[in-house]
Amino acid sequence: MAQMKRFRPGSLLLLLPVLASAAGAYFRHYWLFAAALVLIPAVIALVPACRRFENMWAFILVFLTMPAFWIRMVKDMRLLLYFADVGELEGDCLLLSMCCGALSAAQLLVGAVVRRIWKRQRGFLKS
Repeated sequence: MAQMKRFRPGSLLLLLPVLASAAGAYFRHYWLFAAALVLIPAVIALVPACRRFENMWAFILVFLTMPAFWIRMVKDMRLLLYFADVGELEGDCLLLSMCCGALSAAQLLVGAVVRRIWKRQRGFLKS
């Protein structure tokens, strides 16, 4: 039987950016979404399980923080699109492209910062 690794309480810090993003969606504060993205490299630096896999953890954490941002953005943009007299299909396509663009921009921004801080990484996919 394989020996189980002990749970480390420091791993709970990985939830901090996700909780900040959820709080931003609940309280309608967009600065909490920006704070969540800033917290990601700080949390990765503090959690020992993330060592040598910083890029992978940054990708996962950004992907987990974005749905709350999308929910808030869609609610706010629906009202704006209603007054802009945009059709429903066009508005949905515009919202989808904005959500994909926000995810891509956040992934690129956090990925560039993490790669700049931690240059040496261990590959997790061998080809």
